[in-house]
Amino acid sequence: MHPILARRERLLAYLLAWVPLAAIQAYLLALPGSLSIGEAAALAAPLSLVYAFLCLSSFYACRSAPLTRSRTGSVLGVHVVGALIAASLLTLAGSTLASLLGTFPELSTLPERFGRAVPPLFVLGVLLYLLAVTFHYILLSLESSQAAERRAMEARVLAREAELEALKAQLNPHFLFNALNSVSALTTTAPARAREMCVLLSDFLRRSLRRASGRSSRSARSWRWRGSSSPSRRSATAAASRSRRRSTSRSFRRSSRRSSSSRSSRTPSATASPPSSREER
Repeated sequence: MHPILARRERLLAYLLAWVPLAAIQAYLLALPGSLSIGEAAALAAPLSLVYAFLCLSSFYACRSAPLTRSRTGSVLGVHVVGALIAASLLTLAGSTLASLLGTFPELSTLPERFGRAVPPLFVLGVLLYLLAVTFHYILLSLESSQAAERRAMEARVLAREAELEALKAQLNPHFLFNALNSVSALTTTAPARAREMCVLLSDFLRRSLRRASGRSSRSARSWRWRGSSSPSRRSATAAASRSRRRSTSRSFRRSSRRSSSSRSSRTPSATASPPSSREER
């Protein structure tokens, strides 16, 4: 469907844009001197309304003949032929309207006097059609850019979802194995540290999963606020997120090193205790 006809507000704005064009058309009809201002306005108002809808057909010509450097001549020929046909229809509609108005006794000479205004009306019809062609090419380019942005956003969302699935699939069991062994070693020597390490481990896993799952939802909404948020704010947010990740990872590594050192210090004492017991016996 035509993008202007698809929305009522767009159609209303389009018809309002034709009001000054109708005034220009009335001026050109009265310029040769054969028509008065009132007669020119009576002809220009319905003709402009009809020609406004007729110029909407240039959208389909623009969509079927996109602008490319290799097809410039053919595209120009298509639109020139369309402009000539549309201008001919405009003059034909003007002649028909003048004939209908000529049935009134006070406007009996209007068809003959309208013949003098046909050349400027034809030229104006060609120019207005070419203006409509330019407008529709701009509209098509805007629609294509919006469609490309939507496709890029969908691709980013799919990439984030794929990354989330990859993160879920790449959860290393050795990490959990080592972490649980460290916690087990700390439960006998330092229960408080073991509890702290459990809290850090759960917090680390929760943050990782929350951050991975939140990326896909944030990327779907990022195009709404990307233009409004400043680059400094985005960089500050990213720096704060990186610092939180680094602090959590550092604290977890420190707890792991403490548990490893406690296990290493406990092993020699366990091996040295039997000789001392034999000496006592």
